[in-house]
Amino acid sequence: MSTPATAAAAAAAPAAPVEAAPAPAPAAIPADAPFVAIGDLSPAMNEQTVIVRGHVHDTRVKGKKFGFMVLRKTYDTVQVVVGADLVPTVQGLTRETMVDVVAKVSVPPNPVRGTTSPIELHATQIIVLGAAIRTPFVMTDAMRSDKEITENPSIPHVELPIRLDNRVLDLRTPANIAIFRVRAAIAQYFREYMVANSFHEINTPKLLSGSSEGGSSVFTLKYFERPCSLAQSPQLYKQMAICGGEERVFEVGPVFRAEASDTHRHLCEFTGLDFEMEIQRDYHELTTTLYKMFVYVFDNLAAKNHKELEIINGQHPFEPLVYAREPVIIPWEEGVRLVREMGGRMGDDDDLCSDNEKLLGKAIRQQYNTDIFILDGFPTAVRPFYTMSRPENPRYARAFDCFLRGEEITSGAQRVHDAVLLESKARAAGVELPQAYLDGFRFGAPPTAALAWAWSGWPCST
Repeated sequence: MSTPATAAAAAAAPAAPVEAAPAPAPAAIPADAPFVAIGDLSPAMNEQTVIVRGHVHDTRVKGKKFGFMVLRKTYDTVQVVVGADLVPTVQGLTRETMVDVVAKVSVPPNPVRGTTSPIELHATQIIVLGAAIRTPFVMTDAMRSDKEITENPSIPHVELPIRLDNRVLDLRTPANIAIFRVRAAIAQYFREYMVANSFHEINTPKLLSGSSEGGSSVFTLKYFERPCSLAQSPQLYKQMAICGGEERVFEVGPVFRAEASDTHRHLCEFTGLDFEMEIQRDYHELTTTLYKMFVYVFDNLAAKNHKELEIINGQHPFEPLVYAREPVIIPWEEGVRLVREMGGRMGDDDDLCSDNEKLLGKAIRQQYNTDIFILDGFPTAVRPFYTMSRPENPRYARAFDCFLRGEEITSGAQRVHDAVLLESKARAAGVELPQAYLDGFRFGAPPTAALAWAWSGWPCST
C-alpha cells in the first residue's frame, strides 16, 4: 500500500524512457554489382546493374507512380528514374544528401538533357549514407557563371560572404573542385620538371629565430617564451643547402607574410614554389630554367587537364593562354619605356605598381604576342638585401620578375655568395643573419641564383 508521500514521489518521478523501435536494417547491396563513378557510365553498360554514389542534386516526383532524381559527384551528374516503390524515399530526400543507388543502366532513344551523362539509371534501391539538413543555398545558384550574373544581376546566385561562411558546401561546385585539381596538377608538373632536371626537394623550417628578409611583413610569436617568427621565405635555407653540397634544390611549402593589403594578390599565407641552383656561366641560366618549367607546366595542363580547365571556364570565363616556346626577356630600360608609352608614370628606379604592371603586360602582348614574359635588371634598391648587383652598374641588380597577363607571378635573382658583402648588406637592411648561415659562405660557396613562385597567386587559385 502506497503512502501519500510515496505516491507523490512516484507522480513526480520521470516516466521511464520508451525505447524507439530499431530502424530496419538497410537491404544488402548486391555483392556482384560494381561501384561505377558517374563519369564512367557509358552506353556499353546498357542493362547492367551498377551502384552509383553521389549527392542528391535535385528531385522531381510525378504523382505516386514515378519520379526523377539527379545525382552529382565531383563534375558529373546523371538522371535516376524511380518507380512507385521508391517514390516515398525520393520525396523524403533533401538536397545534398549522400546516397548509394543500385540501378540498371538504360540508354534512352534521345540522350538525357541537363546532365553530364547522356544515359539514365532505373533505380531498384536507394541507400542513404548521410542525410543533409536544409542547405543555406541551392547548388545550382552557386554554380552560376560570372557571365550570367553580369548580364542578369537579379538572377539567383550566391555571394562570396555566404560561400565563405559555408565553405565545405561551396567546395562541392564543379568549378571549385576543378580549381583544386588544377592546383594539384601544377605542383605535380613542377615537381616532375624539377626532378627531371636534377633538382632535389628539400623541406625547410617555418619557425625561425629571426626573419628571412627583414622589414615589417613578418609574423612574430613566442616559442617557449622565446621570440620567433614565421618564415617569409625559404631563401636562406635554400642557399645553405647549396653551400652544403647540393647543386640544385626546390621546395613546395607554406610562406607567411604579415601584409595587411586587401587585394587578390596579397595573402598572409600562401604556398610557395621555390628553387635554387648553382650558376655555371651566367645567371640567365635561371631564367631559362624557369621559362622552360612554365612551358612544361602549361603544356601538361593543356594536354592532361583540359576537362578541368573547361569546367572552370564554364563558370569563370577566361581566354586561352598564349605563350612563346622560348623566353621573352625584356630589359628593364625597355620595360620602363613601354610603360611610359602606354601612358603610365614611372621613374627610372621605381618598382612597378599594379597599374603599370597591367600596362606593361598589355604592351608586351601587343608587340610579342605572349601572355608571359620576364622583365630583367631591376633597380637594386627595390630588391632584397641578398640580391647581387651588376658589377658594371651597381645601381641595377641581377634580378627579374616574371609576369603573366600583366601581373607578377615570380621573382628571382642571383644571390650574394660572398660572406663579407652579404653580412654588410644584411646589417644595412636590419637583418641579423644566423651564424650557421654565414659560415656556409665562409667555408667556400658557389655563385647561385633562385626564385620564388607564389603558387596561390595563380589565376586559377581560389
